[in-house]
Amino acid sequence: MLCFRCGEDNPHGSNVCNRCNAKLPKISINVAPPISGPRTERLLQILDIGNKILDSRVSPQMLITRIEKQERDFKKGERDLINSMPKAKPKPPGKPQVKHPNPYIDELPEFEEVLETTMKSEFQEQYDCGLKSIRLFLQSLNSMKLVLEEILDEGLDERAAGKKFEINEEQEATVRESMDTAKRANEVLNGFYEMAEEKDRRIREVKFLYEDDSTLL
Repeated sequence: MLCFRCGEDNPHGSNVCNRCNAKLPKISINVAPPISGPRTERLLQILDIGNKILDSRVSPQMLITRIEKQERDFKKGERDLINSMPKAKPKPPGKPQVKHPNPYIDELPEFEEVLETTMKSEFQEQYDCGLKSIRLFLQSLNSMKLVLEEILDEGLDERAAGKKFEINEEQEATVRESMDTAKRANEVLNGFYEMAEEKDRRIREVKFLYEDDSTLL
């Protein structure tokens, strides 16, 4: 059991720190809510576009419009994710090193030397996972869009009853492959959310410890 006052590692089940006599916290297993289920909303929208291409009963231009809306959303998400990574602020020249309030720690770490590195190492895997999922979704959408643009360039064939266009075998294979790519992207995306929720759970636990007045004498 780690003491949050002095950092002493105490035996499991201890009530008081062996080093500084601070009360040790009791962590409830219900500090944070359980991890939610998989996200599928984006995937279902993309699969619906793919199925409508295969069905050939919706205008190609209408489907391209839907794809472009999805692309804008994912590109915005990509920019937001890139901008969310921590960036160090340079220390003002001549600023003195600040003493840490805990007497067992000599001084506060330099932000640009320690915090940025720590934060990046903590979130790098999650960051990479998020970017990978976004780029796989964009790859899927782009492949479908290219098929639709190719169909428009060839000219619409409305001879088949109820259909807006005809799709050849190669185009069909591309669309099906794009749908599989979207499924892989969704798996990666859910991995991203699981990591985010696990970090949120850990933050809630730490917050619980610091807000519990009974941990301090």
